[in-house]
Amino acid sequence: FLLEVFTGFSSTCLALSPYISEISPTKHRGKFASIMQLQVQFGILVINSLAVLDLSFRWTAFITSAIAVVNLFFVTIAPETPRWLMSKAKVREAGDVLDLLMEQDPDLVNDEIEVLQRSCRVEIPRDEHGAIPFFSAQNLKPLAIMCVIMIIQQVTAVNAVLADSITIFKDLGFVEPRTCTAGMSAAFLLFTFGSAALTDKAGRKLLLVVFAVLISFSLALFSLAGFLDKGLHMALLTLALGSYVFSFAMAWGSIPWVLSGEMFSLENQGRALSIVSGVNWVFNFLTVFTWPLLID
Repeated sequence: FLLEVFTGFSSTCLALSPYISEISPTKHRGKFASIMQLQVQFGILVINSLAVLDLSFRWTAFITSAIAVVNLFFVTIAPETPRWLMSKAKVREAGDVLDLLMEQDPDLVNDEIEVLQRSCRVEIPRDEHGAIPFFSAQNLKPLAIMCVIMIIQQVTAVNAVLADSITIFKDLGFVEPRTCTAGMSAAFLLFTFGSAALTDKAGRKLLLVVFAVLISFSLALFSLAGFLDKGLHMALLTLALGSYVFSFAMAWGSIPWVLSGEMFSLENQGRALSIVSGVNWVFNFLTVFTWPLLID
């Protein structure tokens, strides 16, 4: 219980998404922001691989805590983001961070500083204190869009499928369902690399639309399989599951978090991402909670 409480307060997704977005070069932002989903999928792969080894919960907790300690070390040496420094008029400090990130290439550093300065000078209606009002059209519209995107991400039932994957593979007749679950996690990780490679080239919206259609098609195959005889039933379910994993990992796993780091003004980003992350977790809970009821 305490672990879950501390995890909630740490708000990893809430902090990591904007941090990666702000520290990444503009033209490679989608690729770098996909790193967060790669980390998530790597963690799931580690846990599922440990399940194959049938280790006790003590060894599992020790191994995962060791990974957390390594993560803590790298967090302490991570620099502040250039965008935040620029918003505080710390141009020299922002340039130092960009020098570090871009291997002291002066042309790239100067180009990035110009982009950051332009973004900080964008003319947006502000209140008497110079801040963008939170309940303004400039914030509410992207907030509504991001909440809807997060709801769609969760109602695809990906977390329910991941949580119930061992049972799913048992029902499909696989002899080693834990190994199959680890293999599915590896596929998720592999396809997320594909998403990272395509996000900046193809664009966020196009990938979300295309793979939303493919996810719908995969879920339709799941439903159709129930009306077929056992042989075709198992084959179609396996095909649908593979298509579903591919479609979700290629877009809907990472891109919503990429967008969440790009959609809001800097001064309102924390509050907006708190709401977006909260909506994500609420529908995550509702989906996982209702999944067994629908199965029964």
